[in-house]
Amino acid sequence: MPIYRVQATLKTFPQRSDWTTILETEDRDRARAATNTFDGRPYPNKTYWQRLFEDDAIILIRKPIKPRITCMGRDANGVQRWWITYTNEDGIGGSHGAHGPLSAVVGDLMRSHHWYIERHRLALT
Repeated sequence: MPIYRVQATLKTFPQRSDWTTILETEDRDRARAATNTFDGRPYPNKTYWQRLFEDDAIILIRKPIKPRITCMGRDANGVQRWWITYTNEDGIGGSHGAHGPLSAVVGDLMRSHHWYIERHRLALT
């Protein structure tokens, strides 16, 4: 039976030594639930990233800011327009526009998330 381990960090751009194990369990559902909760501590003691391991493999990396996608209608050519907002509970974040089918917009968001993870080496163990 695999062991699930949840790690968290207070750093925006963490190094290998910045991660702390907050839960170790054999219950996958409990581990997934733990990655859905970010403590409400204020800056500078705020959790910025969490990652979930199944044995030694990372299966999930999360941050507390989730994108909110709002449809803004269609442009003159009939192409869907979207407004994407990233804000946390403190109102910190940003926004930008996108166009095209929703599946393509979500795909672009996921690619940018993966790029950020690779660029800042969040998946290094």
